[in-house]
Amino acid sequence: MPATRTTMPVCRDGFRLLPEDAVLSALLTDFERMLRAGMLFGEQPSFERIITRLRELETKTFELIAETGPEPDDFDVLFATADPDAERALDGAQDAANMPLNEEPQRVIADLNNVRARSEAAAV
Repeated sequence: MPATRTTMPVCRDGFRLLPEDAVLSALLTDFERMLRAGMLFGEQPSFERIITRLRELETKTFELIAETGPEPDDFDVLFATADPDAERALDGAQDAANMPLNEEPQRVIADLNNVRARSEAAAV
């Protein structure tokens, strides 16, 4: 089976790895209960480590490749070479500026305007 490739931003307003802080608190409580109940086997990373890693991944764009074979077990190695996106950038790291904005589909322009407005509101 040939590999399927797609480049996707990990975090671009709508695809987030982490929920709001209030939900994170509930997830921490649930994680701790699962550990105490013996529901998670083997050595487990700390909740803080999991959240820290997810925050790091939200700043990167990566190429997702679907191939047959064993699933990766070391995500630090897997993502170590990925360049972080520039802070508040609309493009992922290494994206070529090759599409004039006025040639983008209207839905893309609307999405970009929405992201820009949210970013500017958050900076205030």
